[in-house]
Amino acid sequence: MADYLYQLKPIRPDLLAGSASRVEESDTIGQHFEYPSTLHQAGVVELARRTDTDHENTFGIVLQNTGSESSARKILEEDPAVAGRVMSASLYPFRIAVGTLARPPE
Repeated sequence: MADYLYQLKPIRPDLLAGSASRVEESDTIGQHFEYPSTLHQAGVVELARRTDTDHENTFGIVLQNTGSESSARKILEEDPAVAGRVMSASLYPFRIAVGTLARPPE
């Protein structure tokens, strides 16, 4: 299995500060927070975290354990925040070198 990380950035910093300007944005962000939890229960997402800031450098990460880049990209694209265009995302191959989630290279 390959690890991939996707980094999320809100299209506006105020989106994560509870200042979503439209009801649709608020609903989308709510769905987004449920999404990695569901995937974690299925064994696909190892962790999801975000910075504890609400300014222009705010970002979140979702670490996935998928079989391929195409599977990882599909998960990223189906994230409600990405599909709803309230966050942009970038995908990276990723390997944890130290820590409880570390695995030897394949």
